[in-house]
Amino acid sequence: MTALMLTMAVTFSASCGDTSEPMSGTTADDTSALETTTDTTIAVPDLPEADFDGATLNFLVRGESAEPTNFSHEIYAAEENGDTINDAVFRRNIAIQERYNVVITETADNDTVEAVRTSVLANDGAYDVVMVRPNRMVTLAAEGLLCDLWDFPYIDPTAEWWDQNTVEYLTVNDRLYFMNGDINIMDNNAIWACMFNKRLFDEYSLEYPYDAVKDGTWTLDKFIELARVGGKDLNGDGIMDETDQYGLITANENIYPLIVSGGETISGRASDGSIVIDPDLEAIHSLLDKIIALTSDDTVTLIAERYQNKGYTNVWSEVMRASFREGRGLMYISGILSTTYLRDMEDEFGIVPLPKADEQQAEYYTWMNLNNSSMLAIPVSNSRQDLTGIVVEALAAESVTTLTPAYFDITLSGKVARDEDSAAMLDIILGSVRFDFANLYDLAGINAIFYKGAQTGVNTFMSDYEAKRSALEIEFEKTMATFDANTSD
Repeated sequence: MTALMLTMAVTFSASCGDTSEPMSGTTADDTSALETTTDTTIAVPDLPEADFDGATLNFLVRGESAEPTNFSHEIYAAEENGDTINDAVFRRNIAIQERYNVVITETADNDTVEAVRTSVLANDGAYDVVMVRPNRMVTLAAEGLLCDLWDFPYIDPTAEWWDQNTVEYLTVNDRLYFMNGDINIMDNNAIWACMFNKRLFDEYSLEYPYDAVKDGTWTLDKFIELARVGGKDLNGDGIMDETDQYGLITANENIYPLIVSGGETISGRASDGSIVIDPDLEAIHSLLDKIIALTSDDTVTLIAERYQNKGYTNVWSEVMRASFREGRGLMYISGILSTTYLRDMEDEFGIVPLPKADEQQAEYYTWMNLNNSSMLAIPVSNSRQDLTGIVVEALAAESVTTLTPAYFDITLSGKVARDEDSAAMLDIILGSVRFDFANLYDLAGINAIFYKGAQTGVNTFMSDYEAKRSALEIEFEKTMATFDANTSD
């Protein structure tokens, strides 16, 4: 970031909490009471009435050509077409557009970081809202290009339609630059979980993990015990390859999510609320010992990357997902998005959170893929803050009764049992995301040392961490200093 751009970003940031745009037709809010449906009580945002005279609110979203299987489809829909998600987005948008006399649009770009930089530098107001993946947001936030959502008019990060885990973990120096909630669904798709094949569980007389999750005994040891049951040389040739059956189907990148689900991260919060680098190295090493022992056993575990040189275009879909879809995997670790690609699977499957480290761990935790998800932010060049705050908050609240139910409907359809257990598991999974500042910013390339053991079969975490410790701490201090500089009043 050039000195000029940094200066502009700081200048804009100082005005992010100002409400400079007058509204027409504003009256006292009379909708702050609770509206009750037949089966639930839904909060209503405390927003004023307003008429924005047909103004356009434009969202910047990730481009489809960059991610053809995971493009943005949570913000804009041109018309109803029978697709559950599309129609929910359309109905939500129509309700808010009519309520506030506003038009909701989106612009897709394959380089969203550069798009925001250019717009802020030009101060052209091209994008009112930014809706891109977290590993793009961190760059934008560090460069001072995003507003503090705690100080933005009409947006209430404590409201139920915003993910409170995200708000807690991503608040840095008392400022929040991006978050997610009911307005998103790509974030849900990128949350990691464990799918299991019900037919194979029945064949091996294994209990489905639902009750273990509920009573707190769904632990890494239990997970490993189950996985070791499922390996089978299907053709009897004495060679385990991608055509055989496995207790666990996974990928190198899934080592780190199991560390997070075990309650461990590299960064944490000090007693004063500040972010610190303070990992429990012994606990992480112990978890990795167990995980690597499982993933390095090729009679039990199929690792997608082991087949990258065998002529496949995409081993994650053609080997990993295909093996589970074809009934050759007892358990499968992946993002929830994978459930939508399993509709032609003959076997029914269940979905549960990733396991805890042990029964003493109070909560379940899960990881969100930083490449495939989405977050919401507002660029510092936004000059229409009343309009933006009111409409964004209204869209998020409206999504509680439109987009979120549609997402649950589509995720729990097909071969996922539509029962109370499945819905309860999804609630736990979606509500347990944990962020690690070091992982989010990949400080000193720290993420690579977690899946190294899956590649080598040897746990070298302690020495790998020590080799990176100094660089990690330096990068952390530099990153925090950048935040301080870009957010100073």
